[in-house]
Amino acid sequence: MQTEVFQQLKEMAIAIILQANLSSFMLIEKLIAILSIIEELEMKNTERRNKMQQDAMHQVVVYMLDFEVEEQKQKMEK
Repeated sequence: MQTEVFQQLKEMAIAIILQANLSSFMLIEKLIAILSIIEELEMKNTERRNKMQQDAMHQVVVYMLDFEVEEQKQKMEK
């Protein structure tokens, strides 16, 4: 969802840049700055998503190890 919004914002900014005439240089500069901000937000969003996936994988591994330890304890008790 966010990626689609970012993509739409980029496309709109690029369309405005392409339609702008040379006298609106400041507008072009501001739109390029907005594109940079969008790129940075996309990157941070991707980093956050990757971190969440890594955390989830870590939790799964910890759970599996706990399960293995518990199984070994039960085998040793028998």
